[in-house]
Amino acid sequence: MGRATVRAAVASLLSNGAVPYVGQVYPARPVIMQEQDYEFYMVGQAAVYVSSTNGSAAVLVVNIPQSERQRRADTGRGAVNDSAIHDIVLEVFFASVGGEGIAAQADHDTITDAIVTLVRSSPTLANRVWSSGEFDAGVRVDEGEPYTDEAGLTVFIPTTIHWQVYEWDAGAAGTV
Repeated sequence: MGRATVRAAVASLLSNGAVPYVGQVYPARPVIMQEQDYEFYMVGQAAVYVSSTNGSAAVLVVNIPQSERQRRADTGRGAVNDSAIHDIVLEVFFASVGGEGIAAQADHDTITDAIVTLVRSSPTLANRVWSSGEFDAGVRVDEGEPYTDEAGLTVFIPTTIHWQVYEWDAGAAGTV
């Protein structure tokens, strides 16, 4: 268990979840560069995967910006009974080469709704974690302001989807 397991489980869920119009799922940022260049590069990748009739597609990147492990029960020094809570921030790089704002928004909503439904329908990530997308944090979509390229032909909608994944580590100290 741990961050590597959680990252792999989230990426697997998204890769195998048949989310419409998603061309690629990365378990982490595939390239490291200045943020503005990174965003430009990633939306460019999304535009290559055109998969909807409106010319829309998305690329997903799994991020875990914070994890916290905390003791939950007094077990003595020889054992643990801890929760590990991982904050998931899924970057959604969306592009629609059709250039039509309403159609692009409809495709974007289809993608984000499908991701939220998928996360909520798999609360244990195929029995790899204790809980995913539940409790107070829920699943939150943060959608940025749509914009176009210089020619006005491609619509981009920057988005992140946030939720938490819980692990419950119990057993002999040093093994979990």
